[in-house]
Amino acid sequence: MKNFTFTAIFATFCFAASAQTVVDFESLPLTTPETFYNGSDEAGFFATQGVRFENSYTVAYSSWSGFAYSNTTDVTTAGFTNQYSAFPGSGANSSSKYGVFAQAGKLTFQGVKVIVDSLKVTNTTYAGISMRDGDAYAKKFGSINGADNLPDGTDGKDFFKLWIFGLDSNNLKTDSVSFFLADFTSNNATEHYILNTWKNVSLTSLGSVYGLSFEFESTDNGIYGMNTPAYFALDNMAYKTSTLSTKEIAQNEFAVYPNPFTSELNVKGGNGDLTITDLTGKVVYTASHVTESTIDLSFLNQGMYVISVNNKGAISTKMIKK
Repeated sequence: MKNFTFTAIFATFCFAASAQTVVDFESLPLTTPETFYNGSDEAGFFATQGVRFENSYTVAYSSWSGFAYSNTTDVTTAGFTNQYSAFPGSGANSSSKYGVFAQAGKLTFQGVKVIVDSLKVTNTTYAGISMRDGDAYAKKFGSINGADNLPDGTDGKDFFKLWIFGLDSNNLKTDSVSFFLADFTSNNATEHYILNTWKNVSLTSLGSVYGLSFEFESTDNGIYGMNTPAYFALDNMAYKTSTLSTKEIAQNEFAVYPNPFTSELNVKGGNGDLTITDLTGKVVYTASHVTESTIDLSFLNQGMYVISVNNKGAISTKMIKK
């Protein structure tokens, strides 16, 4: 029922849209099994099905960041030499090809504003085995010690989180969605996991975007930053181009962050009467908003809410989660 309510409310503020495109990487060229493309030709990107995946390759170190694509299936070899394999051993739905993301970067829809419905994600074998077993640089998740065998202050309540950001036409972040690639924070050890299957992440709450960027968060960090290998695999990204009217475009004239939030929510852009309602339509917060506001919502229960800014009848709306 909750999912139905979310869809119904979101649709109330929605838009006309084209048919859905699913980016599955299958049309990209890999001539033999157990191979990959990592940008070694220094093209700086690859494109498929209306999406430009950016890539940076450094010849001097044979290193890359951003996006690659692969059909490798190795789920047992630990370490950096196996950085192109998805932990499930194949693409989503047992397909042969999938995308791999490392460190930092973005994808864009080549100047077109779209709605991204969902994206399937999983760990790479490199990151998954590192978290499962530990290595010379990163800890074994669930341990109270770091890779140096000294207590690291986590008490074993580790996590590895992926952050997905919507981008506007200037490649500025608008909104975000987070997803746990590994989670050991529960007091119930049976709920601990390192993701080794493909999971669907809904991105409709980002609204209309021109692109997506990706960042990581982990409990395992050192003086040089995050110790957990900053990789994930992706597949079957579903999106549709939007044909918004002038009034409907007003929906995206403000950004909220962080989203999900814990207590404080920042609202940036737009002006007018700010209202937050729960999914039953009950108003839980109202205020006057001008350009930038930080509001204390620590009193709200966990769940989904609708935030809107009404400027003389031009209503901008987003979904938020606590």
